[in-house]
Amino acid sequence: IQGSVTDYSLISYFARLNYDYKNRYFAQATFRTDGQSSLAADKRWGNFPGISFGWRPVEESFWKTFPELNKLRDLTE
Repeated sequence: IQGSVTDYSLISYFARLNYDYKNRYFAQATFRTDGQSSLAADKRWGNFPGISFGWRPVEESFWKTFPELNKLRDLTE
């Protein structure tokens, strides 16, 4: 029986940044990079960025002017 042992390595880095403005508007940015030793040198690293945004309308003044919306707000608390 013939065989061989090959060692490979994998390394990853991850970063995340969160931002909150007045507890109403939110942003998040993420970045991940992965390196795999078994791939060709020019294809060894992969980068995976991401970004997201959010809004909490229950904190806006117009939300309080609609009784139906206030009922929804009560459900979130």
